[in-house]
Amino acid sequence: TSKFFFLPQSYILGIRKDLLAPVVYFKYLIFLIFLAVNFQILKKLILKKGFILIWLFFILNFVLSTNKPITLYKIFQLNLLFGLSFVLYQLRKKGKISAESVASALLFSFLIEFFLSFYQFMSGKSFQGIFYFLGERRLDLFSPSVAKTQFLEKFVLRAYGTFSHPNSLAGFYLIIYFSTFKSFFKNVKFFKIILLRTLSAFLIFLSFSKVAISLFLFLNFIFLLKERACFVCKLSRFLVFLSVGGLFLTSYFRSSSLVERLQQISQAKQIFLSRPLFGVGLGAYLTALSQKFPSLSYFDLQPVHNLLLLLLSEGGIVFYVAVLFLLWKEKELRRVILENKILIFVFLFTSFFDHYWWSLPQNLFSLIFIFL
Repeated sequence: TSKFFFLPQSYILGIRKDLLAPVVYFKYLIFLIFLAVNFQILKKLILKKGFILIWLFFILNFVLSTNKPITLYKIFQLNLLFGLSFVLYQLRKKGKISAESVASALLFSFLIEFFLSFYQFMSGKSFQGIFYFLGERRLDLFSPSVAKTQFLEKFVLRAYGTFSHPNSLAGFYLIIYFSTFKSFFKNVKFFKIILLRTLSAFLIFLSFSKVAISLFLFLNFIFLLKERACFVCKLSRFLVFLSVGGLFLTSYFRSSSLVERLQQISQAKQIFLSRPLFGVGLGAYLTALSQKFPSLSYFDLQPVHNLLLLLLSEGGIVFYVAVLFLLWKEKELRRVILENKILIFVFLFTSFFDHYWWSLPQNLFSLIFIFL
């Protein structure tokens, strides 16, 4: 459950924009209670020297932001993410988190997401009912701007599940799928891991995200090459992945989307050059875009589909300096990144084509799995 707060700064062209509205989710309350219970661990994060520039950057970015309420909200989200990641990492090191219970919880949520996604794909509409309160959008094939594609000579609804967009769903399950290869899950019952991977794979396919499916096939090919198994076994498994994934990749591709994304990149460059040091404010890209390009239609007012450019526009050069300083100072953080090269690669690769890791909370908080 969630509550949107549409402030005066949340409207563009007289129409409200969800991405410019602070949202209070019930899960945030759970997160805050969890952090309060583990405050003694959390204190260690607050005192870490590597975060000094990050905290200073947050203050300056807020002061200079073109949309202060949404920047303050984004800073709150990031601090929540930092706190959760740090506490969970410390608890995991102490052996206080059970991989079996995490896998069971994921499996339960996966079954719900798979049911909703498959229903949406087959029926061309959302299921609704109680699932509305879990976040399922009300949509069908004729909803404005709905994500659909032509598959096997008929138009189908791309799977949303309870996510804001099929690409967002695909990114989330890419992270979860490759997380199951981590040492954290090595003692989980085999059938649970296989079921998690199978459901993740089908959810990625049902999203029809060409970037996610292509990356999924490529990384699985790399994993198969590293496996100690007979050549015929590896080849047959890869051919199954390739044939199923290839079938979904044959869906209709809207070439105009490429033109739109190139235009967005050009716009992002201009916004960055207008405030190169501190950016326009975290989360405030759409506000700056509407001010810089007042002739854009409401539909065209979207974040640039390149996270690295989006962060450069919102945080400026100083944001990346603060991140590099953090990596230089925090040896343990560098070790975590090196231990999770595959997940970092998934994050960076998909970031070149979309912005959901930053703008959508499901994806933002899924990055916690890097620290498990």
